[in-house]
Amino acid sequence: MNKDFSISIIIPALNEEHHISPCLDSILSQTRRHIEVIVVDNGSADNTAKITERFSNRDARVRLIREDRKGVVYAKNRGIEEAAGDFIAFTDADCVAIVSWLGSLVRHFDDLKIGSVRGPNILPKEDTDIGNIIKEAFSFFFPFGRKHCDFGRSSGDVDFNPSCNVMYRKEVFRKTGLFNPDMYPLEDEDMALRLRKEGYQILCDPDAIVYHYKKTEISDVFKLAFRFGRSHAAFFKKGHKTGIFRWAALALLFNICVVSLIILLILPETVFIACLILSSVLAAGLLTSVMIARKRRIMEFPVYFFFVFLIAAGWNAGFAGKLLAPGRKS
Repeated sequence: MNKDFSISIIIPALNEEHHISPCLDSILSQTRRHIEVIVVDNGSADNTAKITERFSNRDARVRLIREDRKGVVYAKNRGIEEAAGDFIAFTDADCVAIVSWLGSLVRHFDDLKIGSVRGPNILPKEDTDIGNIIKEAFSFFFPFGRKHCDFGRSSGDVDFNPSCNVMYRKEVFRKTGLFNPDMYPLEDEDMALRLRKEGYQILCDPDAIVYHYKKTEISDVFKLAFRFGRSHAAFFKKGHKTGIFRWAALALLFNICVVSLIILLILPETVFIACLILSSVLAAGLLTSVMIARKRRIMEFPVYFFFVFLIAAGWNAGFAGKLLAPGRKS
């Protein structure tokens, strides 16, 4: 393989003034030098664009592009349209890549059947304890996140590519089309389905590491869970069967609790039965999460359980809203 071919790295960014500098420093320090770095600002109200412009003034490999359509998928698609490289890598503005990141990803593309290669994204040791708790709370419902983001097999086909650490052949987008904004934040999983349909393989290289700082605001956690729910509903409406049992179980348990509370309000005379059902479901969820928290050595259990409940609430709100919305295009 010619080691001088170009790689385009696309970094969507929205109000990332505290993270964009270390992210760009890590990309510009890569052992692969013949690259272009495209930061797609998605309407930041802080200094993200100014900081990126300072980098572009110092290093011609950095470009700043503005995308007015709101949403990270629009930013990613705009980056693809602007990219000049034969291979396109994605990472997030709140990620820091090790120096061999690009080299570890690109070395697999000698095989023309390989359409995409990903690596793990790991929570930095210096990140807050709450960030780790939130990650574990998400993995309580979405174990694929732990399986496909923290580690992975070094060879063989995998079924999911996290968008914060992945590289594609540019030509695959000509065959499959761009990312589907309606699938966010699972637009990468939707792309993986399309890649496999075209006959491409998806690989994981555990050496291609990026460190990913997590957002810890309660509103951000709820919004992300809400978006997961919407994208799962979009998957369901498209007929994709991936993870249907897992989603159905999550919806069922949470909705039993909601129905029990409604019954209590409407029919007070059923208080005993409703409380019995509600307490049984909550006790089962509490016991399960306690067991998982102990296994993963999470000492701040009340905080962990709070985020488990918050994620369940956000997911169900998003899933129901998208599933029941009439006439919405999926």
